[in-house]
Amino acid sequence: DGARGDPGQDNATATVSAAIAHGVREFDTAPWYGAGASEERLGGAIAALSEEQRQPLQVGTKAGRLYTEADGREATGPFGGDLHALRTRVCTNDYSAAGARRSLAASLARLGVPRVHTLRIHDPNDNSNNRRGDPHFADEVAEALGEGGMADSPRCGPRVLTAEE
Repeated sequence: DGARGDPGQDNATATVSAAIAHGVREFDTAPWYGAGASEERLGGAIAALSEEQRQPLQVGTKAGRLYTEADGREATGPFGGDLHALRTRVCTNDYSAAGARRSLAASLARLGVPRVHTLRIHDPNDNSNNRRGDPHFADEVAEALGEGGMADSPRCGPRVLTAEE
């Protein structure tokens, strides 16, 4: 939501580079973190890495929260450090199969990567859009990940974690 301020891309890049230098290879982010800014900053940091540094990285994000700009456009970035723009982004909880697909597509755009290693479900108990009433909306996720769905797509890595895992 931009309430804590923006550390800036240079700081984000330096932080990711230092983490890699100390053996960190997996990064977790989400649209919910900073109204998409976390994904944008991580994506900028990854883009600044050498090909050798990028190879062992595993990036994970989450589905369940969709952001749009105040004018209704998908919030796929970049926000360019404009904290006002972040504060005006609108969050919608959407745990449907279509929402999971939209969330992944927007996250990939913000991250600037063709795929993620993991896709987790963000706040699974906040499932106001789950049409079948399952408290963990496993039915919606199964639909999104089913045959011909995201699990068969080159956009998701070898595992997609649910809240139970």
